[in-house]
Amino acid sequence: MCAGVATALISIPNRYMHTPAEICDLRDVESAVDLIVETIASLTGKETFIPGID
Repeated sequence: MCAGVATALISIPNRYMHTPAEICDLRDVESAVDLIVETIASLTGKETFIPGID
């Protein structure tokens, strides 16, 4: 039996992480949003996220 939660990570490149002056390029943010939207739009509802099961 498999246990856990299917997860995914999208990372946005930035500078000065964990400081009050953390910065990133807005084009990278917009591209990450586009990637998330397109990924969700491509889901059909028939996917399984259990490893080893097609």
